Amino acid sequence: MKFAQKIIIGILMVFTLGCTHNKKTKLVKPTPKPLVWHIAGLPNWFILSNSKIIYKRWGINIFLDGCSGSIEGIKSNKKIAKILEKRHGKYWRQVFEMAVDEEIVNRYSVIDLVSNCPEVVKIQKEFNVSIKNSNTRVICIGKNRYAVLVTWYDPNNENKQIPGQQLIVNLATKAVTKSNEKFDWSAEF
Repeated sequence: MKFAQKIIIGILMVFTLGCTHNKKTKLVKPTPKPLVWHIAGLPNWFILSNSKIIYKRWGINIFLDGCSGSIEGIKSNKKIAKILEKRHGKYWRQVFEMAVDEEIVNRYSVIDLVSNCPEVVKIQKEFNVSIKNSNTRVICIGKNRYAVLVTWYDPNNENKQIPGQQLIVNLATKAVTKSNEKFDWSAEF
């Protein structure tokens, strides 16, 4: 019995020691630094506001580098351009510009759908305002999905309170629905 107990204890010790030595430590990869594209000069705000969505999709932050730009910005953009060429191909600039153009077309399509939406038409009739007296803000919330906030003002009466309308537009199905979700409208143009 003593001999059998020693063998069992020996086997258990070898097994436990073997198990503890075979565990590999997991290496945690550091999170990559975000890419930052430097924009020199006074940007076209219309193009910039629409291209922010594409920058975000591509994992790029933007930095307005002032009127004349900076040497660091030029060096950084050259490095980023090489990374983007690896990710999106030799013609990455054209791909980016086409994506921005597509986003602009999408936004106009969203605004067209919203202006004919029954909820918007109902408010316009009820408060006797036109779509010309409205402010429309659009946020891209997913592929072909946009959140839209439409607010109106009465040019003849500053004290007139007109409720706004928050909508979700799906361009794939051309569906416009009311929404009660919370969005940060302050950051949008």
